[in-house]
Amino acid sequence: MISPCVNEAIQAEKFIVDKEYTIKESPETKDLKVGRLHEHRILGIMLWLYTVDILRVTTKQIVNYYTDFFEKFSRSSISTYLNSLNAEGVLRKDKEGRNVYYFFAESPPQHISPIWIIRNFCLYPAYACRSFFLYQKFKDFEKRNLSKEAFFLDKAIKYLDMRRLECCNLCLFVEREEGEDALKEIKKELERETDLLPSELIQEIRSLGELSIFDGRKLKGHWKEIESGISQLVKKYKNHIAKQIEIIEFRAEKDQEISNSP
Repeated sequence: MISPCVNEAIQAEKFIVDKEYTIKESPETKDLKVGRLHEHRILGIMLWLYTVDILRVTTKQIVNYYTDFFEKFSRSSISTYLNSLNAEGVLRKDKEGRNVYYFFAESPPQHISPIWIIRNFCLYPAYACRSFFLYQKFKDFEKRNLSKEAFFLDKAIKYLDMRRLECCNLCLFVEREEGEDALKEIKKELERETDLLPSELIQEIRSLGELSIFDGRKLKGHWKEIESGISQLVKKYKNHIAKQIEIIEFRAEKDQEISNSP
């Protein structure tokens, strides 16, 4: 397994990124932009692999990931799009025995605004898998009764969802109005759940809640260091976090009272 976010893992935990903050494809997508859509998704899968240091991929792997993230798509069609991208100079390929490996002809740009990436790459796979990785660590904190550390990661995951929606709303292939509604909702929730936290904590939440190509923290090979940093921050700001949790619970009770009132 090259990543914790493949096959049954994606399907089992897909609600993490989809249960509340979804964006549908626009009605015109399949009729007018179908070829461009498939290339967009394929390059997005390859970008995700690139962010976890997997630089080459076979047709079979792309077929499997495409099914996991999007929908079932034939191997012959995937192969056609890969060969087209190779012919256009976007990808290159190496043949080793019976296997053909595809890779980027040029490394994707990094440390720039997502708007320059979105037109060519679907960012859903990269955001979804980062969210899944952090969710696994969140559950681990819960099992170890590290409630403040779990709280911290919960906000990082929510910030990651917000960033995904901001990027998806710029995509050519989505229903923008629905995406804007979802984005407003998650921004409001995140603000209400972090408004008492100090700037140092907010900065680290944002760092974990962004892809490494957009200046987020690199996760692979660095988690022990990151977890140690989270523990130190939680210890330093334990009173701030406790107060924030208390206010969140108070607001939830008030909201429930209002919704139950005649």
